Amino acid sequence: LGETWMHAAALNGQLNVLKEFVNHPLAKEKKSGGATWMHTAAQRGHLNVLKEFANQPIAKEKTPAGATWMH
Repeated sequence: LGETWMHAAALNGQLNVLKEFVNHPLAKEKKSGGATWMHTAAQRGHLNVLKEFANQPIAKEKTPAGATWMH
């Protein structure tokens, strides 16, 4: 997969969109390299998104190389 709609929301720091759809089954989709939308939010420096979801299951997801959103 390329960029997903959750990645697009994370890319732009759209916290309201992420909060609304975080429990949607497709919200767990990863980019082709294995990055979650939390990785995308971290790369863009969207601290409000990271703080909101830091204790959610999505925050524990890793890439195939073992990187979390904190790496």
